[in-house]
Amino acid sequence: MSATSAGHEDWSGNAPAMGFFTWIVGANTLYGDPMFADIYGLPHEDLAAGIPVEKVIERIDPSDQPQIARSVHQAILSGTQTSSTYRVLDPDGGSRTILSFGRCLRDEEGIPSIFSGAIVEAAATQVIFAADPLLAHCRAALELAEAAGQDNVARHLSLALSELEGGSAAAKPS
Repeated sequence: MSATSAGHEDWSGNAPAMGFFTWIVGANTLYGDPMFADIYGLPHEDLAAGIPVEKVIERIDPSDQPQIARSVHQAILSGTQTSSTYRVLDPDGGSRTILSFGRCLRDEEGIPSIFSGAIVEAAATQVIFAADPLLAHCRAALELAEAAGQDNVARHLSLALSELEGGSAAAKPS
């Protein structure tokens, strides 16, 4: 497969279509590749030139926006990786569920400056985790628990995922 800057037609085999973005926090300018633009239903040229992050947020289902705002805010404050599952509204009135993940990087003075990440349609994530169905189901359950505000359940699932991924959990659930 050759690397080009076109859209969906460049993805082949079992690899899911993944879009990438970079948000310059201080300038409030978000850049995205053509796949990100396609998934969000935004013009490629606009994302290549940079748009205010609010233009992307407008495409998120209004009922999912508070969850995403909390997740992004926490990632900016902590510098830790974030991941969320939410719905993006299609221009034709439908919606699609996506999985996003990213991290806010800090400059040399420790100020949050660049938030980079990727998105993939949630249905395509089954391909990514097909080798380990238990891991896939635990990750999906974690996303559901976080979306539902079930913090205690999410904490336990995070510990289970840490164990499955070969890490050791700092605290054992009681």
